[in-house]
Amino acid sequence: QGTVGTQGAVGTQGTQGTDGGQLTAGTYVVKGQLSGNQTITNGSDQVVQFVDDFDPKGWLTSNKFQPDVAGYYSLDVSINWAAAALNTSQCNIQFRKNGTTQVAIFQTTLQSGSAYNLVGSEIVYFNGTTDYIEVTAYTSNTTSQQINANAGTYFCGALYAYGPQGTTGARSEEHTSELQSR
Repeated sequence: QGTVGTQGAVGTQGTQGTDGGQLTAGTYVVKGQLSGNQTITNGSDQVVQFVDDFDPKGWLTSNKFQPDVAGYYSLDVSINWAAAALNTSQCNIQFRKNGTTQVAIFQTTLQSGSAYNLVGSEIVYFNGTTDYIEVTAYTSNTTSQQINANAGTYFCGALYAYGPQGTTGARSEEHTSELQSR
């Protein structure tokens, strides 16, 4: 019987994918607020008129949150509604993507007597170019209902996870060869 041959060399490891970049958390977050009280007419969705409180990248314009970095974003909203005339029926707030698609709705029964908050959060993917979110509000109060411009009314958007990540190159397998003589 012949001898066993030598083991082959280990292949080289492939190159590491490109780095996704150095994101600084403080520059990829937005907070919006109302510049004054806003009246929501009953029976139809209306865009909440948020203006930026802080917005280092300029992503909150014309009442739209439109980031230019593709990825998943954590969205939070809180609306402080003035007391309603009724204790029946409902009000709601929504995240509306690209002007038409409702990605989340948060609703409660109207409350009379004092102001109350309605809050919600969601994680939404943005393509970094055309995708945007608007916050809409709806009330079925008698004629209208006011949203109060105070600390209880705000919108926040923050980058949660972003872009495609680089891939690691393939690594060749170790091979052994056995030589057998006859």
